[in-house]
Amino acid sequence: MSFSKNKLKKIFQKNIKIYQDNEKKHKLNISLRKLEAFQPTTFNKMGYQTDIQEFEELWKFSDIMQEGRFSQNIEKGLYNFIEKKEFLILKDLIKFFSEYSYCLGKQNLPLNSLSRSLISYRFINQNFPKKSKILELGPGSGLLGMLLLKDGFNYDTYEVTKSFYLYQKITLQSFLNFFKLKKRTKNLEWWTILENPQILKNYDIIIGNHMLNEMHPNALNYVFSKINKKSKIFFEGSGYNLEGDQERFMKISENKSYKLVYYKNLIKDDIYFGIIRNSKSNIKSFPNFQKNIFTFILRFVKYILNSNLSSYFSILRGRDIGDEYCYNLPNKKNYLYEFRRIISDKAKDKYVNDDDYFMFS
Repeated sequence: MSFSKNKLKKIFQKNIKIYQDNEKKHKLNISLRKLEAFQPTTFNKMGYQTDIQEFEELWKFSDIMQEGRFSQNIEKGLYNFIEKKEFLILKDLIKFFSEYSYCLGKQNLPLNSLSRSLISYRFINQNFPKKSKILELGPGSGLLGMLLLKDGFNYDTYEVTKSFYLYQKITLQSFLNFFKLKKRTKNLEWWTILENPQILKNYDIIIGNHMLNEMHPNALNYVFSKINKKSKIFFEGSGYNLEGDQERFMKISENKSYKLVYYKNLIKDDIYFGIIRNSKSNIKSFPNFQKNIFTFILRFVKYILNSNLSSYFSILRGRDIGDEYCYNLPNKKNYLYEFRRIISDKAKDKYVNDDDYFMFS
């Protein structure tokens, strides 16, 4: 399937009208504190573009939040290794963006975000079955979703930022149509889980890459209280907290009886990921002195072992924990050279991210 700029523009105009009309209608019945919580609070404080009105602005969101990290992602995050299945998917995505970005008016290969997303994709592919129902919170450019959908996973998105939501919805739909994939993805608007919180219980895996610390604490608390207790929360990077409390999300999750059960550190304070899972202790409160001192000691030790107080310190110290999951280097042929050869054919000036030049030239 080839793209038409005029067709994409009409799709954008249709989607922005639907979004704005629905948002206006749903806001009427949502309280002030909920409106406060379910907004892109960090982006608003930093001055990041959260609104969009023109089709010609869409190109800006194709490779964001990972500027200048391509080489580091490949070397440290992917161990300088790409297996055949990963290579074939990457090859398809490069083909897609070569055509799609041209129709957006500014050609760009999202190499920063794509290489970073491949780290998460590899972990998910190694640890979770294809039948898993996945919801990604704040998917950014949507690259992880494309990798997962191309490999047959069930994948939906949830986004509170209007500009990102519209880019994700239009791009993911264009991606599915381009490859004639039967998979379909739901793009949930910010008000969806407020009006229908039960929808969160449908997912086996919740992804929160680079954004859990950027959520309003009340929104984060709400999400942790509504998701399925059997769900696993995966994160690669916790996001930037403007108040300086870089593990705020862990403290909130632990208040809801969620515990960090797996943590892998590749580059401290940059590339690290983990799994949070509900592991509510059988001991509801601090053990009382009952029956005899031996019983008390046993219950006290069990209480301490089930305590979640140390989880976020593992992240602060860069210490790996847990062996239930894995992130392994595939024992297969390395297709990194083939991948670099493809992008070298495309990586002319017109394909390079403007913000890479702006921030690092």
